[in-house]
Amino acid sequence: SFLLARGIRTLDVRMQRHGQNGMKVAKMLEDHPMVAQTFYPGLDSHPDRYMADATFTSGRDADSEEGDVLQTYGGMIAFIVDGEGDEALRRARNVCESLRVFNLAVSLGGVESLVEHPASMTHAMIPRETRLAGG
Repeated sequence: SFLLARGIRTLDVRMQRHGQNGMKVAKMLEDHPMVAQTFYPGLDSHPDRYMADATFTSGRDADSEEGDVLQTYGGMIAFIVDGEGDEALRRARNVCESLRVFNLAVSLGGVESLVEHPASMTHAMIPRETRLAGG
């Protein structure tokens, strides 16, 4: 309980930074020539951006002024590396294996900074054509 009480005091500011950093990384990926598509609810290009604006309240209460707290959208980002077939798979694995702060792992439930590559991990036994057909 001591650690929870100690950490909860700064949770608000840490989550704000988490969202701000998420937006910076998402914009960088969206502009990168080797990234075919970026999925992040805070980007104008996201098909559900309007829904994200209503869903992600960034800790604001219903009666808060909109300018009180900067709107953020969390830190979970997905992207597709440019290329076809095995070349795209190789590039994506190379990205995951070259990261220094993020670890390659299959989990979304912890507090660690993780990267996952489903095509070579959780979905590796599903044929490429089936994965593409499923989105």
